[in-house]
Amino acid sequence: MGFSGVRFVVIFALLTRLCMAQAPVPAPGSPQPLTPPSATPAPSPVVLPPSPTPTPNRAPSPSPTPVSPSPAPYAPSPAPVVPAPAPAPIAPTPTPISTPTPSGGPVVPPIASPPSPTGIEVPSPAPQGPPADNPAGAASHIGGAATLGIALAGTLFAVILS
Repeated sequence: MGFSGVRFVVIFALLTRLCMAQAPVPAPGSPQPLTPPSATPAPSPVVLPPSPTPTPNRAPSPSPTPVSPSPAPYAPSPAPVVPAPAPAPIAPTPTPISTPTPSGGPVVPPIASPPSPTGIEVPSPAPQGPPADNPAGAASHIGGAATLGIALAGTLFAVILS
């Protein structure tokens, strides 16, 4: 392997290490963990009942007395039928009017404005659009590190090829 091959391997190893950068470590005593907790609970281990120990192969021993089916001394009588009470009708509860936000955020019922003193309804000047995206937490740091690593990798790869 020549000098250019060694240079290529070294730069490739450095790029790999740079692209595999981890997220920053949280400060001690930080109130929020970097990774969000999982929404699904961890699966519990499956416990199987103990299996019987295998016995060596041997011929079955003959039973001393043959088992004969015996007739049942009496037949069970059917249970008396008791009618169940009818369930009481349940009145539906009124649900507040709410509109889902396009961004998938929490559903919040609209706030009613106070009545106008003149009696003329004036629309609110505030926009009713979705809230602005504001990424925060470890995801934004990881995305930034990956983007920087890919940009540097592309630049160094272009330098190698030129």
